[in-house]
Amino acid sequence: MHRVKVLPFIFCFLFGNLLASIEFKDFKQEKDIHSKSQKAIVLWERYVSNSIDSLNILGIELLRSAKKKESLFGIATANRILGCYDVRTGKIDRGIILLTRSKNYFVSTNDNELICEAINELGIAYFLNGDLETAKSFFESSLKFGKDSPVETNRFLAQINLAKVYAEQGRISEAKFLIKDYIKQASELKKWESVSNAYSLLGDLSLERNQIRTAKIYFDKQISFAKKAHSEIYITRAINNQAILAYYEGDSNKSLTLFQKVLKRRKFEKFAFNIYDAYFNLARFHYPDNLDLALEYIDSCYQISKETKLLNQELEVYEWRHEHYKDSHNKNLIDSMKMIIADLGKQNESVRKELQTIDFRIKSNSSNTWLFWSFGSLTIILISRYLIVRKSRLKMN
Repeated sequence: MHRVKVLPFIFCFLFGNLLASIEFKDFKQEKDIHSKSQKAIVLWERYVSNSIDSLNILGIELLRSAKKKESLFGIATANRILGCYDVRTGKIDRGIILLTRSKNYFVSTNDNELICEAINELGIAYFLNGDLETAKSFFESSLKFGKDSPVETNRFLAQINLAKVYAEQGRISEAKFLIKDYIKQASELKKWESVSNAYSLLGDLSLERNQIRTAKIYFDKQISFAKKAHSEIYITRAINNQAILAYYEGDSNKSLTLFQKVLKRRKFEKFAFNIYDAYFNLARFHYPDNLDLALEYIDSCYQISKETKLLNQELEVYEWRHEHYKDSHNKNLIDSMKMIIADLGKQNESVRKELQTIDFRIKSNSSNTWLFWSFGSLTIILISRYLIVRKSRLKMN
């Protein structure tokens, strides 16, 4: 079973200790719509990692209140929350629409913090949709805005996601450089979920090269930091990698038990991509000894990928079938799906150009601001100098 998949998407950690103090009832009871929206962002951070269904409830409640109060900020925040929910539950196209609306509002207010986070989420959506080039553009842009964000973690928020794109494109050295730098920055800020996820990706890259001992070191670090972070989704991911290690080490019973545990946990977590991944690992595990069961799991993978438009995963199903059956039908499906994915990248060229325009406009605004303050400072210095000289001349006279 030479296959490992991790989903190294990192979500922002904005409010530190506020996470421990704000509850849904606090959000619900809040009357001021701006404060309500801020509380929703805090809860979003918690729910996106541990309770995806709660995102939907949170987003609908905020959208209802924001529309009643005619708050554009509240509506944009609700769109971001609901867009994240849609992307993670397989409604990617609708999620992209909502996240784009949210991003456009934050761009109009020059809010680098929320632009950075919204663009990172859009990168995740395009990645899941199979368009690596557009995803890369969004992650790179998120890092640019993160440099000017008041939130320290935003400066490297999208870095691990960009590393994943590089890894998928075969740019392994660049990916590893970004991951190790990411671990350094996340460790300094004690963002243990982020550190755990980064080690997961390093382990994945090691397994792809059959470096089992190195992968084990990384995966052991991964599970240690996942437990330290008390995050159920990250713990599930760590268990999945322990199942893969057990398989490589020849402990089939332990491997199967862990894979089944992962599937159960991921069904509860309801992230479509991860459920697909759990089924695929079980299909790999059972092939060829239990062909009927392997095919059942592959059929589940196919159903999820079709329903949620996970194009790369649908392609993976066709490739798996063709690898084992060498049939012309799946070969034709592979060729067709590759064309669809390539066309998607072409269709999204306008999206990438628009993103470049936003980057340029924000950069121009920053330059103009710098020129304004430079000119203002110079003017003050010249006026001050004039007054000093004038005062000196008056004294001499």
